[in-house]
Amino acid sequence: MNTKTIISLIIALALIGGVVWYVTSNNQSTENRLGAQNPEEAVATVNGETITRGELDGYVIEMQSLGGVVLPEGQEERQAFERQALDQLINTRLIVLEIESRAYVISEYDIEAEFTLVKDQFETQEAFESELALANLTEDGLRESIRQQIEADMLYDELLAEGSIEVTLEDAQAVYDEQIAGQEGAPTFEEISAQIIAQLEQQQLQGVIQNLISSLRAMAQIEILI
Repeated sequence: MNTKTIISLIIALALIGGVVWYVTSNNQSTENRLGAQNPEEAVATVNGETITRGELDGYVIEMQSLGGVVLPEGQEERQAFERQALDQLINTRLIVLEIESRAYVISEYDIEAEFTLVKDQFETQEAFESELALANLTEDGLRESIRQQIEADMLYDELLAEGSIEVTLEDAQAVYDEQIAGQEGAPTFEEISAQIIAQLEQQQLQGVIQNLISSLRAMAQIEILI
């Protein structure tokens, strides 16, 4: 397992237009990697909660390492990029606050089961601890990240139910006929129908999440400080 696999457990929410990350950042390391700025400086507030420069820089670093994002060179372009990143962080913070408001109950057994699944992928305890160190995580930090991921999954399940998301075989067949059928070496519809349905469900879910974010932003008190 590589470092990105463990880091990905920090990534709580796959949201609109691709992936939007909720990053647990290390302020000192992000300060060193992105320049001598005060990591405690507030860059935005969301319903009275502060988003710091360290969190924003940590998010940008994760975009670079996990998403292959290239940081712009020019100052104006860099500032515009940071504003976009901050906007995504605000969306994510709103989702996190929404998750907290729903007060999901997560059992320690479920967290420990997921923790064990991750740990068991390493041959030795030393290898596991080394990977955690590279990801700047402790075992307790990993457990907390797992808890966040389980909560995010529970929110997804509720949104699926609330949004009445439904994809039929006919919907999948239409996509297959339009995009796949007739291509050389194309799989049969039966072979790929489950995958098509899952993709269509994900698209619908992203629309539901977009609507939720729009609603949360309309009700939120947001102040941009950069």
